[in-house]
Amino acid sequence: MPVRKSPNIVVLFSLFFVMVFPASSNYELKGYRMGSGSSTTDSSNYSILGVFGEEAEGMDESSNYELGAGEIYALQANVPDQPTFENEASYYNKLHFVVDASNNPTDALFAIAITDDDWSTTNYIQDNNTIGDTLGSEDYQTYADWGSAAGEYVVGLQSDTTYKIKIKSIHGDYTETRYGPEASAATVNPNITFSISGVSSGTVTEGITTDVTTSATAVDFGELSFETKTEAANILTVNTNAVSGYTSLVLHGGVMTDAKSNTIEQVSGTNASPSGWPGSVQNSAYGYHTSDESLGTGSATRFVPDNTYAQFDTTGYEVAYASGPVSNEQTTVVYAIETGYGQEAGSYTHTLTYIVTGVF
Repeated sequence: MPVRKSPNIVVLFSLFFVMVFPASSNYELKGYRMGSGSSTTDSSNYSILGVFGEEAEGMDESSNYELGAGEIYALQANVPDQPTFENEASYYNKLHFVVDASNNPTDALFAIAITDDDWSTTNYIQDNNTIGDTLGSEDYQTYADWGSAAGEYVVGLQSDTTYKIKIKSIHGDYTETRYGPEASAATVNPNITFSISGVSSGTVTEGITTDVTTSATAVDFGELSFETKTEAANILTVNTNAVSGYTSLVLHGGVMTDAKSNTIEQVSGTNASPSGWPGSVQNSAYGYHTSDESLGTGSATRFVPDNTYAQFDTTGYEVAYASGPVSNEQTTVVYAIETGYGQEAGSYTHTLTYIVTGVF
């Protein structure tokens, strides 16, 4: 019996996928792409950005935010936050700054823009902390190079001027950020003030007790007793923001003389090499001692021992010194005099001059 074959049966299915996106005049929603790309949707009032992949932290932006999508943004450096910028010690030619690392890696680099005219002109802090017109590769430095949390000083600035800085960062190729928020600080004018004040009798200082009271403009020893050392003092006060401090000199217009041209003899010691007070005074002895035990010229500690004195000179010699800015720094200058029986009686006078110079 013959075998009958079944007829071939072919079934065809046609599949249609229809995706309908909700929409109105105000809303529209679209599907997302796969991978590292993105899809944007817009209507007159709303915009949606879809992302499948990595998204950068801190890259949102409108007037306040920026949103970046895709793998590349995960490599971007973080925009530095506002730096610290200040004049903490009344400087006239430098300002202190501290970079905010803003969670960037330790090998991230930072560049600092600076202006003194509110960004009409932009300059850059160089790797040696001066200001330059151009930003070289060497001027991008790590947080550690910029002084870490201690910060550094930008130097060579104009006095009495307001400066602004802002900072950007970079961490590898194609990762340089925009500048972060700015900070401002101002230098002041250079200044130095100096005053002399009197010292009351009975004041203990530099190993002696003063015998007479002085004023800012006069030292009156009064009537001296033979073979009796008499002491007095003045206080010198200096304020200055001079970056290299100051020096004070003393000089006189000539030896102490009376109306008959008799003179008071001075001690043998000099400012460069003070001497002890003489054990025996036949005619007279006169000199000074300073409380500053760290001078800037010669042997810095030459006046450290008490009861050491120098003669006055018509050339100014150092009695006070500081290597940097000071606030109300005081130095005591002691004057000592003694007469013997060989000294002619009389009223003796002379004039002292103090010269204070800031080292700007």
